Amino acid sequence: MFRQSRLSSGILEQNTYLWCPTCQTESRHHVHYVAGLLHWLQCERCLQRWDVKRVLLASAYCRMLPSRIATKPVRVTLEVRSHPLRFAASLPRRVLTKPLRLVDEAVDVVGLAHQ
Repeated sequence: MFRQSRLSSGILEQNTYLWCPTCQTESRHHVHYVAGLLHWLQCERCLQRWDVKRVLLASAYCRMLPSRIATKPVRVTLEVRSHPLRFAASLPRRVLTKPLRLVDEAVDVVGLAHQ
């Protein structure tokens, strides 16, 4: 069971119930993703936090980014076909903000922000 709490600039925060090795019980955990990759999680009961090493996160991000870029035209085409008016209305804003969102996401991945 989980609940999405924030999605912005490639950051996703969720709460879910996981087994905590410190508490030795199932408890609610706060899970933080950057660019779809696990960044860290924290038990809300004992406050134990587990971080993914920055080098592993950055490496996974660099391996995944080319495929995200390559599949973007297909995803955009599907969006145009399914919601043409919504797509057309959102295009000017998206064209301006997408480069900024990618930079923000990359900064988060390398650990320069959201420590």
